[in-house]
Order: sequence, then structure tokens, then C-alpha cells
Amino acid sequence: MKTFTPTLDAEMHWIQPDILDNVQFELHSNNGIFETLEYKRGFFKEAVIVRSSFGNWKIKQVSFFNPDIAILNLGSNMEVATYSRNFWSGGQIEFTTKNKFSWKPLDFWHTEWGFQNQQKSVLYAIRLGNKERKFSNIFKMQAIVKIKEHGYRYNTGELSLLLALGWYLMIKDYEDSAAAGAAATISS
Repeated sequence: MKTFTPTLDAEMHWIQPDILDNVQFELHSNNGIFETLEYKRGFFKEAVIVRSSFGNWKIKQVSFFNPDIAILNLGSNMEVATYSRNFWSGGQIEFTTKNKFSWKPLDFWHTEWGFQNQQKSVLYAIRLGNKERKFSNIFKMQAIVKIKEHGYRYNTGELSLLLALGWYLMIKDYEDSAAAGAAATISS
């Protein structure tokens, strides 16, 4: 795995390598793979394992009825950060270092999302899609990530973790929307 060194306006891509494997994703750039995100699903629980050159983490929902998310160091199982969802959309993450960031839509239609620091500066933008127009990509979950000026200056493990958490939140929102659409179709 490559060392994560973003450049200003660098474009990276979250890619689902195998169309039949909806549990593993990779963050790519022209230089190679920077991170992987892998689902470990169980009955009424799931954990997501993130691996990067800055460290390995586990993202897990606190409980079935509590939508808050705990981020743990994979080796020591110590909590690194906590993410709390807002009622309508978005949320906040607070690291044990006391750094806080907000997950917010960056446009009116909520197609582009990103983390903002406490000064409201965007670290990166992420949106579903892929610049490669191939038929095989139609059924894959993929996203384009663009590092913004404040993210470029914020080159730490926290940015690496925020990239993975943002992708995880995009996947969860997609799954929730699909489940709501299916429920609405069945009830009508």
C-alpha cells in the first residue's frame, strides 16, 4: 500500500474491484492504492476494517438502536473518534485529539459531500461516479474524491481516516435509500 500524500486538487477514486464482492473497496490514485475498506458483516452487526499507510481502524455502529459510530484502532481496540449523525443529514466527528469536523452536503441536491473543519473550510469533496465510462462500472459502487486546499495542508492520519469514513457514510446512505425505496414499493 502506498503512503498517503495528497496534492492540491488531486483526484482519487474509491473503487469496488469486483462487481460480485460488495464488501471490499480501494482508494486509488495515479500512484496506486492508498487505502482499503472492507465490510465484516454479522447478524444485526457489522464492522468495517480500514487499512492505510497511517494505520488500521475499525468503524462500527455503537448499537442497533443508536446510529452513532465508533472508530477504533484495530490493534489496540482503543477509541480514536466518535461520529454522531444529525437528525436530517450529515453529522460530526470528534477525534480523541479534540479535532472536530462536520460531514455536510456541498451542493443543493446532496450529490457531493465533504468534511469541513471548525472554520467551515472543506477538506475534500466526494461524489458517486467514476470518470471511466465502462459498461462493467454500471453496477459497482464507486466515487470520485477531490482533495481541497485545507485537506492538502492537513496531511495526517486523521485525513486518511476521514476519507474512509466519508466513503462508509456514502455507502450507508445509499443502502438506506435502497431499503426505503424497496419498502415503499412493497407497501403500495
